[in-house]
Amino acid sequence: MILRLLLAFGFVQDPTEPPTREEPRPVESAPRDPWLDFGRLELNLQMGSVQFSRDFDADPELCLGALGRVPMPRLSEIESDLFGLFAQATFSSIDRHVDPPPGTTDGSLFFFAAGIDMLFLKSEETFIRGQVGLQYGFFSGVDDLENGVAILAGVVGGLRFSDRVWVTVDSQFAFADAGDRLWFNQFGLLYRF
Repeated sequence: MILRLLLAFGFVQDPTEPPTREEPRPVESAPRDPWLDFGRLELNLQMGSVQFSRDFDADPELCLGALGRVPMPRLSEIESDLFGLFAQATFSSIDRHVDPPPGTTDGSLFFFAAGIDMLFLKSEETFIRGQVGLQYGFFSGVDDLENGVAILAGVVGGLRFSDRVWVTVDSQFAFADAGDRLWFNQFGLLYRF
């Protein structure tokens, strides 16, 4: 009687039937987002000014730059564009007003930055992101200025112009040693691939 109940509910196999073997089913896992989504690369061509702290003894100068950004969707379950990785190159010049001049007082400046950004506000027409990173400054032999790394912090905002093109405003501060600071204010055209 107990054997019949166990057979009826499938707890045991009927001894008169040949044994059956179930093939294990593969475990299906959901596809994971990539760490960097290069399919949504953004390129931002920028133009603006760089202002120098008092110790530089220099007036603001024109600067030109390019910023590339890729989203990091794996860092957020909420919004795939919440975090991003950016790299930036900026070119400018300096003409110092030092009396008496120590030697070379003018020259070209090159800045290379990399960091992470975070989305604070997003709609169909606008976005605002905060930026944090490191910036290397190359001062091309201008006397009394040293090449080196600075901490970079900034905010970039964008306004949609068309389906893939945005107009941006980017304001960044570079904090170097000895209290030297640079302030970059740039307008840009951002293209989303």
